[in-house]
Amino acid sequence: MKSYHELMEAILLERELDRPTREAARRSFEKFKKNLMVILRKQVAAFVKDMAANTVTNYTADSDHTVANNLVYAMTQNQPSTHFVIASKNGEDLYIAMCIKDESQMVLPSYITMKQYRELVDKGNIVLLQTTLRSSEGRRMWSTGGSSKGTYHSGKIGKNNPEVMINYMRTLMFKKDMPFHDAIVKTLAAKMEKKSAQALARPLNRWLDQFEAELSNTADVYIHEFIHLFDDFRYKTKSTSHPGNIKRGIDASYNKDDVQKKDYYTSDAEWNAYFQSGAEIVENAVRSFLVAATNEQAATMALRKNPQFNTLSNTAKSGEVAEVVIAELYRKMSDAIAEPWAKEHIKKFGLDQFNMGSVGNFCLVFVSWQAYSTAKFFLEDPQKRKRFMSRTVSLLQDVRNIIGEYNTQMSQGKVVTTQEFNRAMANFKRPDPTKLQNVYNNIYSGLMIGKKPFDPLAKYADT
Repeated sequence: MKSYHELMEAILLERELDRPTREAARRSFEKFKKNLMVILRKQVAAFVKDMAANTVTNYTADSDHTVANNLVYAMTQNQPSTHFVIASKNGEDLYIAMCIKDESQMVLPSYITMKQYRELVDKGNIVLLQTTLRSSEGRRMWSTGGSSKGTYHSGKIGKNNPEVMINYMRTLMFKKDMPFHDAIVKTLAAKMEKKSAQALARPLNRWLDQFEAELSNTADVYIHEFIHLFDDFRYKTKSTSHPGNIKRGIDASYNKDDVQKKDYYTSDAEWNAYFQSGAEIVENAVRSFLVAATNEQAATMALRKNPQFNTLSNTAKSGEVAEVVIAELYRKMSDAIAEPWAKEHIKKFGLDQFNMGSVGNFCLVFVSWQAYSTAKFFLEDPQKRKRFMSRTVSLLQDVRNIIGEYNTQMSQGKVVTTQEFNRAMANFKRPDPTKLQNVYNNIYSGLMIGKKPFDPLAKYADT
């Protein structure tokens, strides 16, 4: 049992480190995704070029596994010196992993030095961090029954790489009617019909786009497991293989007669990782909204509110566009928490007794949904409920800070770049529209029909 002083110290530590930890996890994920896709697109292009020029191999309709195996091998060739890809196909299963060798490719939370991080890496290992994507479920750190979307290894077990694993990637399954198999079959058919290299490349490039979209949707899993890697630094325990009270949670977790209520979800480290990944998705959705909505549509709305808009200074125009965007964000947040599923969720979790305003209630609804099991058990216990609410108040302040920082930047004339705009828009084009609880779906706005980021030098017309 923790003393009051120890409990408050833990709460303050969580709140102080929350945002920098989430931001580091997001930056790490985006860097990993970018590096991986650059390599894969380059290697696929080289593979297609070689296949198109190949006049020796006799391709048949049964060559699909051969072509797929050759492509997977090609993915591992001609690697950069700072990071590299390993990949393997075994029948219908495929895995692709990105391995970081150079410190320049690592992204760490501000409170962890590279020297501290290297404590997680065996001295004989050249890999600082491995991120593995699988079509099925790979090796586990422990056995708890059921399936797992992601797992991690700290690097202390069996001298393995520190590793984040993401499982059940649909676009990596080599099965009939699945994207990867479909792409190989179409590329093979194009080769047999002696079509151009561009025709061979088209199905594989479409598959890469599908793969990147699915990978983007695993950000919460990556962030959850990435945060687990640093539990040693946040939760000091004697266990070297199961840091952060995870071992206690595991020992008490599995009950074949009750697959839902697992103490494991309420261990300090698991609570932290679930909350953090859920909170990061909320923050990223808010940040993405602000950027994606800063476009010509927002400028047109600003012109409708102020007919003199085009005559204003660039900074004044940027400030008025920011007002439009922020007002629309608040409106969409209010709409989201008024949805029937959100009202039902609030009542089921006993959150209807709290009123934190539209922004606070928005945070409360979506982070508790993203961290569903952990939040449910925390809210059932009066003491843990206080801790949950305290953490959510911290998230609310972080979200307000994100909105405030955007407003300040726009008021200073620091507008959204095309690259930032395109990246943010991708978050709203990608989600599955059947998933009502998706935070991006719930704040999608008509403003986002805009095609270009707001340009303070342009003249806008009310069309």
